Amino acid sequence: MAENKISTIKYYMTFPVYVLLAVAFAGVIKAAGIDDIDIGFFLCYTVVDLMLMIICKLLDFERWNIVASAAITLVLALVFRDKLLFVNMLAAFLVILIICILNIKKIRRWSWALAMLLLSASWILNSSNIPRYAGISLVMLIFYSITILIKKDIVYYLAVPVIIAIITIFIPVYEKPCQWTYVKKMLNSAGSFLGKIIDEGVYLFEGLGFSGGNYSGYSESGKLSGGIIGNDREELLFEDRYNSRKTMIYLKGRSFVSMDKNGMSEKDISEPTKKEWFALFMNALYHAGFDKNEASFLSNIVVSDVEYRYLRTYDTIVPLTTFDVSGTDDNGKKKKKGYKYTVKYFVIDYGSPYFKRLADGSQMPYESYETIVEYTRDIYSINLDDIMTKEEYEAAISKKDMSIYLDTGMATDRITALTDEIIKDADSDYEKARMIEAYLRQYEYDDSVDLSGKDNYVEDFLFVTQKGYCVHYASAMVLMLRIAGIPSRYSVGYVHDNKDTSKVLGSDAHAWPEAYIEGLGWVPFEPTGAYKTAEDYTWKLGLNYVKKTDESDEKSGEKADDIKEGNGDENYHKPDDELVEIPKPDISKKDKEDKIIDGSFIKKSAAYAALIIGALICVTILFYLIRYNRYMHMTSEQKLTENMKRVFKILENTDKEKLEPKLKKDLEALIDSYRRVRFRGDAADEDVVRLSVKVYKMLKDVGSVRKK
Repeated sequence: MAENKISTIKYYMTFPVYVLLAVAFAGVIKAAGIDDIDIGFFLCYTVVDLMLMIICKLLDFERWNIVASAAITLVLALVFRDKLLFVNMLAAFLVILIICILNIKKIRRWSWALAMLLLSASWILNSSNIPRYAGISLVMLIFYSITILIKKDIVYYLAVPVIIAIITIFIPVYEKPCQWTYVKKMLNSAGSFLGKIIDEGVYLFEGLGFSGGNYSGYSESGKLSGGIIGNDREELLFEDRYNSRKTMIYLKGRSFVSMDKNGMSEKDISEPTKKEWFALFMNALYHAGFDKNEASFLSNIVVSDVEYRYLRTYDTIVPLTTFDVSGTDDNGKKKKKGYKYTVKYFVIDYGSPYFKRLADGSQMPYESYETIVEYTRDIYSINLDDIMTKEEYEAAISKKDMSIYLDTGMATDRITALTDEIIKDADSDYEKARMIEAYLRQYEYDDSVDLSGKDNYVEDFLFVTQKGYCVHYASAMVLMLRIAGIPSRYSVGYVHDNKDTSKVLGSDAHAWPEAYIEGLGWVPFEPTGAYKTAEDYTWKLGLNYVKKTDESDEKSGEKADDIKEGNGDENYHKPDDELVEIPKPDISKKDKEDKIIDGSFIKKSAAYAALIIGALICVTILFYLIRYNRYMHMTSEQKLTENMKRVFKILENTDKEKLEPKLKKDLEALIDSYRRVRFRGDAADEDVVRLSVKVYKMLKDVGSVRKK
């Protein structure tokens, strides 16, 4: 009987340790960036779960601890129906689950040691973000786990945490916390090394054809798949030689033209060398009346070096607007890690009003080779004959059969009706494309959506799930463009968004649609809502530009009027502003019902508020008691230092010239005494300490009067 009584006492006296574990756990996960964790709510629910454990112990139902906690969590979640509260309830339940695992007799000693090791590692890695209360709790728990590891009962395991708590309260705290710099560097280096080993292993197995699943990264296939799994490994190095790129770019591998229920297929083999777009672009500039200055507002030339990292593909990945590639070796084999080449390309500001003018001004017939050679030299100081021959130029501007880009086999009556409604007010193909792009961006981005196996995944995306990822957005826009009579294709590659790094990651892989605008060529669009549009990346150059000569006015004609005068911070071409939201037919949505506030809800809210306010009052009182107790046990020098910190803090926001002569005199005497104690090593007597308290109170009074 005596042994059972001692065992029961130990059981109950261990509960404060569980509270310490909960506090440390909350601090670590909050430092990890989970902002929904609220220490007050979290501890309330943890205490409720611990009380359930006590009740189960009294009723001899210890095995039902987890079931009871899970039931209470579920009931409270249904009662409150609040995300913040639910997250904290779930975190509290997780702590109870961890406690039950740690108390399994066969693994108890080593499980506690392992748990403390993991918590300590988390603390070291996030030492600047861990709250102090969590750090103190963690230190106590480390000592507690040591007592378990060495099989020592020290006042029922609680003496050590209590002693540590007392020492921690009175131990001096340095202004600069320990940064654990070397430990962090070692852990980061080890993690980086381990990551490289994993990447090398995955890359090796991909080469053998053993990799499976759906992961984010470059894919040569346009086939529909399930949800995607994140992959942040480095797949390309794309480095600008002169750091001259102003915005993000699309790095393209290949395009697809055929569409069926399984996705996109049939590589666009008719896509010419990377030169056709340049011939069309220069003609469009010429017909739109761009001079050298205006062209600089719209585009700039960049040279970049490309290197394949953890990538294996037949494709040569280049920017959409590349006009020269050197160093490539198209031998028909897969290009692997270490493959390098250099690209010259234009970066074009697709979000500029100048581009809208370019799209509106593009027309046929095209100019002669000689005319464009001279014009290119004048605008960009480039010799066109070094890029393409006359024969290549004439082949680029020749009329082409675009029927393969207009296949609407997957179109349904609903998709057609929706497309017609969206573009009904458009004046040009470019405006139609922008309106379709803006409409699709209203859909929710969700990379877990799986539409594979559907009879018509585009229709399901538009009218059933209403969410998906880039594959679904791009496919839908390709089909809707074709319904609108605009040739379109589906392209895959990367969006290189961060111009401050040369690394292109697997998570940067992307799919997007391209529309063929007559006289301008292929233009990319971004219907995927999770990505920024061209307007978000616009350089906003030249919005105040005004032509100054009659000659330039005659050359450009009326087209210069398309650009309105502005302050340089305006974005004039916003299809989203012009687009009227169109009701989507046959879309089932749950109606949102207003919550009715009844008496029970008010009572629960009031009780909760009272609980939180009471806890805050208790914590505040405890804080001041601890601080007062700590102050009373300080030496005279420590008291003086503490008081001077408060004095200097008030002085930062005080006009010293307006202080009363008596206060100013006392302040000067106090600072002089403090300097002698701090820098000359004089002893601080009680008179100096009392003077510091007096000056502090007088400064507070001055501050309160001034604020009023």
